[in-house]
Amino acid sequence: MVARQILNNNLVLTKNSAGEEIIVKGKGIGFQKSKGDTIDESRIEKIFTFEKTRQGRRFQSFLSSMQAEFIDLSDKIVDYALMQYDMKLRDSIYIALSDHLEGVYSRYKNGIQLPNGLLFDIRRMYRQEYEVGKHALELLKQEKGMELRNDEAGYIAMHFINAQTDHDMEDICMITKVVGEVLDLVQMYFGMVLNDEDYNFQRLQTHLKFFAQRLLMGSQYYEQDDGLFEVIRERYPDVYACVLKIVAHIENQYHYNMSKEEMLYLMIHIERVRGK
Repeated sequence: MVARQILNNNLVLTKNSAGEEIIVKGKGIGFQKSKGDTIDESRIEKIFTFEKTRQGRRFQSFLSSMQAEFIDLSDKIVDYALMQYDMKLRDSIYIALSDHLEGVYSRYKNGIQLPNGLLFDIRRMYRQEYEVGKHALELLKQEKGMELRNDEAGYIAMHFINAQTDHDMEDICMITKVVGEVLDLVQMYFGMVLNDEDYNFQRLQTHLKFFAQRLLMGSQYYEQDDGLFEVIRERYPDVYACVLKIVAHIENQYHYNMSKEEMLYLMIHIERVRGK
């Protein structure tokens, strides 16, 4: 491997055998090195890769001005997520998070902190990722003297959600929004507060995430079982009435028509959390 850019003593931009740009990390791997020098591959401890997307190309151009300290910070945050929650993350999290942290730092110096309209739902639906975000705020306070609101923990959490799925950030925002809206409708209709520690609530939440993904793709779930639908509808009329409100909301807001099968399983999950 040949050095293309020395980021600091421990980080070097180079290319792998496939000709793809990567960042390699290792103690002293960039010490007294210059562009064009051969890298001691035995020193490599970690390899950071770029996504093959427009966003990935943006990160590559951004590298020329990037402060390597944000890669180090990202590395510490990712290590915490791996050690604490054993998350399965794409390698691109390191570069994406570094980019994000540098943006946060730049805005903070100008007195800007962005509100996060999805914070409540992120905290409710993605608890582990949110805790990683909270840990990141502690690190940023210790190492950069930044006093950040919890809104930022939510934004950092979204990078970890994104790194565990095939969805991009826009899709994750939409999924989180849809699930949050449905859960709020259930709580308002029955005048209850859902217990996010309850296993049945977690099953409802998971069901809604998959439903929201189908909504995004415009694909419906079909399974011919009209008999069971009628049984559940008659047995739990108030749950059915709640689901009709959800159906109307989804149709009005997202122009998606829920199938009977989707309504059926939603009724079953809502009845479980309500009964509990």
